[in-house]
Formats: sequence, C-alpha cells, structure tokens
Amino acid sequence: MRNDGTGGYLGVNYKGLSLMSSYTEFETASFEFGTVGDVRWKRGFGDLGYSLKATGQGGHWRGEAAALALTLCPDLFTPAPPPRVCG
Repeated sequence: MRNDGTGGYLGVNYKGLSLMSSYTEFETASFEFGTVGDVRWKRGFGDLGYSLKATGQGGHWRGEAAALALTLCPDLFTPAPPPRVCG
C-alpha cells in the first residue's frame, strides 16, 4: 500500500527582511465505496516579513522593535476520482 510524500523548506534573512517557504506532499491509497485510488494532499506555506528597531529622539523609543509579516498557507486535497459507470 502506497504511503509516502516529499517536502522542502527554504529560509532566508537579510537586513531585517525574512522569507520562509515550505512545501509538503502526501500520497496514500484510498478505499472509498469499493473504489481503489490514490489520494494526494499538498500543503504550502509562505511568510514574508520585515523587522526594524526604532531609534527615537531622547531615547524614548530606543531599542523597541516593530515587525510586519504576510503569511500564506494554501492546502489542496485531491481525492480519488469517482468510478465511471457505462450504461
């Protein structure tokens, strides 16, 4: 019975800008209503962010940090196709 998958990860940081991305895929066998087929599940993740340290006058904000991030996490599930009935 098939039960495997692939995946990958990438992470980069440069001067306050960060990028993270990952991908996973899982494939297995499916038995649904007497039909045998493959089920595929794909998942992606992406994050883009920027962080900075504030340096205000008189030291009021000195050392405080601010960050902004955008995250995306799509999923795709592909079930086995239904059986064809010829009539």
